Amino acid sequence: MGYKEAVARNPRLLFWGKVFMEAKGLAIIEVLFFMHRGLTIDEVYYLSIAWSIATLITEVPSGYLADRIGRKRTIMIGMVLYLTACIIRIYAFGFFHFAVVFVLFSIGFSCMSGTEEALLFDSLKEVNKVHEMQKLNARLRSGKFVARICIAIVAIF
Repeated sequence: MGYKEAVARNPRLLFWGKVFMEAKGLAIIEVLFFMHRGLTIDEVYYLSIAWSIATLITEVPSGYLADRIGRKRTIMIGMVLYLTACIIRIYAFGFFHFAVVFVLFSIGFSCMSGTEEALLFDSLKEVNKVHEMQKLNARLRSGKFVARICIAIVAIF
């Protein structure tokens, strides 16, 4: 496969990456999971604050990182951080462990937020299909909802 063919595959790979990143079956019962692992309702609220602060702090530096080392590498760093947070989450008990998980999730999210669209635009520009940006960006965003619909259907059964 040549360079142009590989670049032309990026929109499809980004879509499926978004689908799998958003496939969080645990999100439906997440608060119950946190409470079972020793958190109070107040601490669950504080975790959302930790997420917001970490996102606020890392959003701009992650964009700079994407410009410096490349969009794909930044997305891969985000996915590794996300996977690390998922693994830590399995063994987490108490507020401190979950705060680490939320901060890692947030940094991973920041690495992917905006970088996906930039990679999509760069890929379309490489293959002279910039005019399809709006359509393919909408498709990329719909990946989040595809995952949520499928998880809900699986949860019903």
